[in-house]
Amino acid sequence: PHGSYRRILAATDFSACSRHAFTLAAELFPAAELNIFNAWHVAYGGWKHPQHIVDGTRREAERRMAELLAHESVPEDAAARTATHFAEGDFGSALLALTEKLQPDLIVMGTHGGKGFVRSMVGSMAMAALEWVSCDALVAREPS
Repeated sequence: PHGSYRRILAATDFSACSRHAFTLAAELFPAAELNIFNAWHVAYGGWKHPQHIVDGTRREAERRMAELLAHESVPEDAAARTATHFAEGDFGSALLALTEKLQPDLIVMGTHGGKGFVRSMVGSMAMAALEWVSCDALVAREPS
């Protein structure tokens, strides 16, 4: 580790494995400031979208984030000390921008396992982003 983990940034795609990774970090580091983010995009990204479609997509991401934080597996104190962040666009760019802004000590992600370990969850753009961040990373696989 580069030092103690005071500020954690967790990425979520709202899957069970990303929820598990967030919960694990919250339990391992009970005094840390928690941040969780989701990068989202409107389908057919090359097209110009009416604002109501963009707004609806963001509201859906916010609804799903609230569900994740209210899930029975997430400790109540963790939900209470978590700041949520949303970014429209690709995950890798969003991760880099938010890492620069928040300066976390640890980035947390879940993985589905399978081939390509981290790549199976976050893709090649995010893998590239993880190579550029200057903090530690915790990639957790959901227990079977």
